[in-house]
Amino acid sequence: KMTITTSEWVVTAFSKMKKSIIRGSSCATGKCFLNVAVKPVTDVDHAIVAPHGLIGQAFDGGDFSVIGATDQYKGIEFTTSAMGEGAIEGTSKDYEMADK
Repeated sequence: KMTITTSEWVVTAFSKMKKSIIRGSSCATGKCFLNVAVKPVTDVDHAIVAPHGLIGQAFDGGDFSVIGATDQYKGIEFTTSAMGEGAIEGTSKDYEMADK
């Protein structure tokens, strides 16, 4: 588990093995999920720069909620099809950047 604390945010991240989805007994022998929690420690609604981007829009104070595509984690191997559309404004293509 890793925790990063700044004057505005606390971010916690840890990996978690899902034995029911991927064959393996640890993160070293299979793929893991990365769980990330982001918590503001200031009033982000009144910040000089509004939270933005894929994670920041959850805290942007826009009173706009998105309910979109979600994945069903079933089977031994899994490839996402929702691409974050259950949590973002727009689609994943809206956030793609050009290759250099």
